Amino acid sequence: MTKKLAALDRYRDHMVGGALADLERPGASVDQIGAYLDGLVQAVAAGGPARFGCLMANTMSDLAVSFPRDGEAVSAETGPATGGSDEEHTAEEVSGRVLAHLDRLVAAFQTALTTARERGEVRPGLDAAVHAHQLAVTVQGISTCARLGRTDVLQHSVEATMSALTADAPSQSPPQTI
Repeated sequence: MTKKLAALDRYRDHMVGGALADLERPGASVDQIGAYLDGLVQAVAAGGPARFGCLMANTMSDLAVSFPRDGEAVSAETGPATGGSDEEHTAEEVSGRVLAHLDRLVAAFQTALTTARERGEVRPGLDAAVHAHQLAVTVQGISTCARLGRTDVLQHSVEATMSALTADAPSQSPPQTI
């Protein structure tokens, strides 16, 4: 296993696992989604390593410039490759780890959104699968934009995202009088 793969595995196990713990617990719902997103912004605001973004998001960005098109092989170091090197296998494995991370985010969000829909915490008719993907991409955007240091922009993104999920939710509506 290469150093890059080992680093991604450590990051997944220690950083991502801890950050997603509440969101992946049974019964997670809108509150846990909001807390997770707010936690990302707070971590950036606090400085430290979070101000450099997420290793998975940064790796996604790195892969994007060399992602295979039309069946091309990919080299981890130089982009599209021309033939069977060990680097191609490494790039495939790196891609697999990053995509597994994205799938994990989507699964956690989809489960929480399904619970939230059942509880009336999100707008009626919300498609949990579609919005889970949107949330996963939002997380990657927050992680990428963390490098800018503009926590106000990140917080506005979180507020807009949460508002889009919960607008007109039955549990968010004022009580009706008869």
